[in-house]
Amino acid sequence: MTETPGHRIRDQRLDTLVRVTVDEISRVGIEGASLNRIIAAAGMSKSSFYHFVDSKAALIDLVTQSLLDDVARRWTAPAVESFAGDDFWERVDTVLAELAAASAADAALQRLGDLFAAQPDGAVGVQQQFLASVGRWVHDVLGAGRRAGQVRDDLPLDLQAQIVFAVLRTVDQWVLAHGGHRGADVGIDETEPARLLRRLLRRDDRSAV
Repeated sequence: MTETPGHRIRDQRLDTLVRVTVDEISRVGIEGASLNRIIAAAGMSKSSFYHFVDSKAALIDLVTQSLLDDVARRWTAPAVESFAGDDFWERVDTVLAELAAASAADAALQRLGDLFAAQPDGAVGVQQQFLASVGRWVHDVLGAGRRAGQVRDDLPLDLQAQIVFAVLRTVDQWVLAHGGHRGADVGIDETEPARLLRRLLRRDDRSAV
């Protein structure tokens, strides 16, 4: 098996590198982030750092993948098939509640959110791959809900999936910008995304008009 930079650097304080990188990017943005400041804050020599990553883009990929791996050890998205019944909306409520709870308590998920928020419209590399995989999962979950008669089907599925994905990202970015994942009161509670999705998607008599 090919060894990744994250595996090689784990014994050299990867957690510290992740933390100082996200702190730097959150403070000054992607463009303003300084590799020299990150290296110094992580307590690494330049030769050690550049042995593992050779650019800012490579560092962001490394940090993103480390955070994704960390989160995945504690939470994974449920199988699409679990949304195929009449309890579709109850399953949606459960997943969104789990994510809201994790976002409030899990440092890795908070840092991941901060990292994505730093470049909401220009994700590349590992971030782009992750967002694509989430988009496919949302698409497939909506397809299961439509087949179960729980989700309106008067729009093309691809368009519907893009709308849902955009809504969820927009809500999350807004909450992040207002400190909600750090425990601040932002004026909406953790059930609001589920209610919003219901208003957009739930199949009822009006959806056939």
